Amino acid sequence: MRRSRPFSLPPLLLGLSWLGGCALVAGLGDFEPDDDDGVAGSGETSSSSIGPGGGQPGGAGPGSGGAGAVGGNGASTGGAGGLPGNCDDGAMNGDETGEDCGGSCPPCPIGEGCEVAKDCVTGVCGTGNLCACSNHLVISELRTRGLNGAGDDFVEIYNPFSTPVTLTADAWSIDGRSGTGATYTPRWISTGETIAPYSHLLIVGANYISSPPGDAVFIASITDDASVVLKNNTTTIDAVCICINCTFTGVGHICEGAKVANPTAGDDTDASIERKVGGAAGNCVDTGDNGNDFAASMPAKPQNADSPPTPTP
Repeated sequence: MRRSRPFSLPPLLLGLSWLGGCALVAGLGDFEPDDDDGVAGSGETSSSSIGPGGGQPGGAGPGSGGAGAVGGNGASTGGAGGLPGNCDDGAMNGDETGEDCGGSCPPCPIGEGCEVAKDCVTGVCGTGNLCACSNHLVISELRTRGLNGAGDDFVEIYNPFSTPVTLTADAWSIDGRSGTGATYTPRWISTGETIAPYSHLLIVGANYISSPPGDAVFIASITDDASVVLKNNTTTIDAVCICINCTFTGVGHICEGAKVANPTAGDDTDASIERKVGGAAGNCVDTGDNGNDFAASMPAKPQNADSPPTPTP
């Protein structure tokens, strides 16, 4: 829920430390982003004179913060006005755009306030200045093998938009390249599938035995060490690298940030990697770093076109 910024006094009033013999107090009370994440900060302590007994009024806080409140030893804390907020006090202060998030604090979750993309864990500051889902189709879950061995694999695509997306026939594809492979080859080519809002498309291997059933079948399966890309014609829309030994040979593998450890470790177990937030909360987080955006899921939780839409942001 977006919270309003605290009220700020005009700079002229903030510069006054006394008015009519009374202290004028202006101490103001108050996740994915782009690669240039903000750095979490804390409340700024002002320079102040130490007073005896009850203490003298605290001095003005640094930056554009207001005058500090009267303290027992004269120390005070500067106000808001663009200073870093206290990121763990359960309040919205400083330059935060949500409660304990945004600005110089950790990025905000979906639905919290934002001013720029890096305020949001998804890297998308959407309509109404609220953090929203990713702004493109994403690979939302991936398994390279399952209880039925190699070929019991799948790739799940998620539509984070409030409108359906039709995958133009022959234009969209999932391409793969093994960790030791020299080139990418198509593993699936679209035939005009439509993905409903906040819903999924499930492409599965020939030996897939899990539930729910797949919406389409691979041309060739995904290896345990692989770079997997979702493409629209020649444009890479999303990419993920999954691996066991995580040492790829050759050059040109397309990965977003760090590779993700394959939770199957080459064994025939029901485990996948799933894009955060995950499950019924949706798969909206895409910070451009696979290592940050995916988590292991045991068991796997595939969703197909008939699965219920995940909640909207």
